[in-house]
Amino acid sequence: MRLTGQQIMVHVVLQDAIENVHSHLVFQHAFPTAPDLVKSTRVALLDAARARSPCTAVIHERLVVDMEYLENMSIIVRITYIVMTLLTFLIAACSDPNYPEGYQGALQQYGHS
Repeated sequence: MRLTGQQIMVHVVLQDAIENVHSHLVFQHAFPTAPDLVKSTRVALLDAARARSPCTAVIHERLVVDMEYLENMSIIVRITYIVMTLLTFLIAACSDPNYPEGYQGALQQYGHS
């Protein structure tokens, strides 16, 4: 099957990669460096495509041989990674008792302080 006929599986691979990134953030590295971010998003994509094989074998093969395709897919996952990291940082910072109370408004409103 050609890659163009695999839109649903591409979505599944992206969703799985995002979940892999979330697990990585929670259990291994909450505040990654830029090189770690690039590496972990690529690994997350490759692992996600490999995990659903044989349905995603064509996608996995393309990720391995086409660096431009891998980079384009990585950007989608990386954006989510960056947002999750920023939210983790914000929640951690606002939970600090030394953080000025006046700036905790949105988190206090939703019961996160």
